[in-house]
Amino acid sequence: MNTYLADLHVHTAASPDGRSSLADLAAAAKRAGLDAMAICDHDLCTPVPEALEGVLLIPACEVSTRAGHITGLFLDRPLDLEALGRLPAPEAAVAAIRGAGGLAVLAHPFQSTAQTVEERSAMLRGMAPRLDGIEVCNRRATKKRGSANRLAEQAAETLLPQGVV
Repeated sequence: MNTYLADLHVHTAASPDGRSSLADLAAAAKRAGLDAMAICDHDLCTPVPEALEGVLLIPACEVSTRAGHITGLFLDRPLDLEALGRLPAPEAAVAAIRGAGGLAVLAHPFQSTAQTVEERSAMLRGMAPRLDGIEVCNRRATKKRGSANRLAEQAAETLLPQGVV
């Protein structure tokens, strides 16, 4: 079995929290030894070539929903973000992602401190059956809540039948 190293949550300068061009990101990924990366701009399906700098580029999108960000990975086609509207229900985002052939992964579920851990956990219990995964490692998430990644990993282990993603 082959092993591939990938970053499944990368933003270009098209996102408010991204700073780099697609070409610069691909060059940095190559230098870091990554084989692939998913381009997950906020509420935007950034068109990507199949590969750049020898790094596989995975079509993706980070959808802002009422319940937080849900990343659509491995999309066969762009999401109809206009039809989804601003801050859609998470169920609508998951349906749109699946309709575009993608996997729905809840991004950085414990990053925000607007809700308590208990409130966020209760919301996740309701969402989990519809998700394909939960992001368990996000460097920026720990800047707002130091335990964010550990909490996300615990939630994934507890709530997802397929285990940690």
